[in-house]
Amino acid sequence: MALALFAAAEYVALPARAPFLDARGWRPRVPVTIVRGAYHVHTRRSDGSGTLDEVARAASRAGLDFVIVTDHGDGTRAPEPPRYRSGVLCIDAVEVSTTGGHYVALGMTTAPYPLAGEPRDVVEDVRRLGGMGIVAHPDSPKRSLAWQDWNVAVDGVEWINADSEWRDESRRALVSTLLHYPWRDAESVVALFDRPVRTLVRWDDGAGRGAGWVALGGLDAHARFGWRGLPDENGEGGPDAGHDDGLALAVPSYESMFRALTTRVELDRSLTGDGAVDSAAVLSAIRAGRVYTVLDGRARGGALEFVADTPHGPARMGGRVARGPGAVRLQGRALAPAGSRLVLRRNGAVVASSTGLSLSFDVDRREAAAAYRLEVEWDDATPGRSAPWIVTNAISVGSSPVEAAATAITPVPSSSASSSSEVGRFSDWRLEKDALTRAAVAATSGADGLVFEFGLASAGREAWAAAAAALPAEVGVDDEVRFSAQANHPLRLSVQVRAPGGAGEQRWRRSVYLDQTPRRLTLPFNTLLPIDTASTPRLPLADITALLVVVDTVHTRPGAAGTVTFDELWMAR
Repeated sequence: MALALFAAAEYVALPARAPFLDARGWRPRVPVTIVRGAYHVHTRRSDGSGTLDEVARAASRAGLDFVIVTDHGDGTRAPEPPRYRSGVLCIDAVEVSTTGGHYVALGMTTAPYPLAGEPRDVVEDVRRLGGMGIVAHPDSPKRSLAWQDWNVAVDGVEWINADSEWRDESRRALVSTLLHYPWRDAESVVALFDRPVRTLVRWDDGAGRGAGWVALGGLDAHARFGWRGLPDENGEGGPDAGHDDGLALAVPSYESMFRALTTRVELDRSLTGDGAVDSAAVLSAIRAGRVYTVLDGRARGGALEFVADTPHGPARMGGRVARGPGAVRLQGRALAPAGSRLVLRRNGAVVASSTGLSLSFDVDRREAAAAYRLEVEWDDATPGRSAPWIVTNAISVGSSPVEAAATAITPVPSSSASSSSEVGRFSDWRLEKDALTRAAVAATSGADGLVFEFGLASAGREAWAAAAAALPAEVGVDDEVRFSAQANHPLRLSVQVRAPGGAGEQRWRRSVYLDQTPRRLTLPFNTLLPIDTASTPRLPLADITALLVVVDTVHTRPGAAGTVTFDELWMAR
């Protein structure tokens, strides 16, 4: 009897079946082609359970046009050429792990060295290699997955991540979801999606500053669900997608995830069937912000249009309307379930809403620059608490090219821009390395020159080589290292300082990019970060004993060789 009552209760609690909205008669005011796809998917190549062909077949069954695969990696694997599999355009990307979260790189060329280390380094490298970078699961309850550095100029952010949405749920809610899943798969997945308030606030704050982040809905699909007990206070443990601990289930399936949340991209033309051409069109539209997210597990199909009528014609999502006289009219239309609500937000704050299926709002172009985006809410049970059914990207009004350029990163400014004076020159360089690595350090004919050659050991992950020198003076709070250097091929060099502490030594570092072009660089000591938890977070300036330039397997493959040449290297204040 108890079991029957439990079963009856769970049946009553089943999430409502998602209604279907037929968009075949939908006619947008601005002619565009909408393609449906899945972004942030893992295969067996990293921690997913399916092959690329299996993922493509699942996407085809779900009616998708494209899928963006984001297996974990360091960017050194050449991406698979874009091609159609089972009628679905498959685009290969990579999710890079940093010391402060994960960063998805779209459209990036093959990296000449492993991408890793501090978030600022990976963000800089992805941009240099022509890629667009998206912060993955930025506010994951699992602390080791959450993004830590919001001072770097990222290109985009996942406003919602399906793998993060269940991590703060109770065990009872998760068990209930598993029981509902066979009967309402996509609906059960989306029923766990709360409104990601913290991430939306971050996105809107960035938009208000003119950051221009593109927001995507990340599936983070693995088709693998393991059980590791209840999460601890850091969000670690608990059910864990992507980890096979002997209790893993192949749920939610790829097809279920593809039916739960889709990425809709606005193209200027239809797909051609040519993988390279169509991939370029999809990625270009995503870069431009012409993309919105739909939680299909709440309502399937549907359509949306969000444009700004300007004196120069319509501006679409991702567009920037320059300052000037007169007004622009923001217009939103949706093919949505009855009772839906359109909500217009200015830098996150609600400025207009409509219970109908259209909305208009006039904006004076002489006002301060602001970003406007549209949400469509449809949630009978918990209005305002569940994630919106549709979320668009923003249209910026009152923006200027100067504001847009202000988001560019300058991780290591040129020393020529500084008025600091010289404190002393580094000298008496000595070599430090592991037992199997080949390396040499020698002074050049110039008084301040240095040549550092390395050939890392090919075995293991601990190969390293360093050139070390004593500091010419005690370090002050505003002191910096300046140098002019180049390498015989692209690489990242780790500049480190060392201080005694505990049972051994403590180190702090910052890496810099070098290639065949000579670069004059400035590195403030106060920008160095601790290498490990044994080092204190704040650099003990008075205790620093040495400066090191280091090549290790954080940014260099085992077995790699190279030469770094310094024309000068000195300390300034």
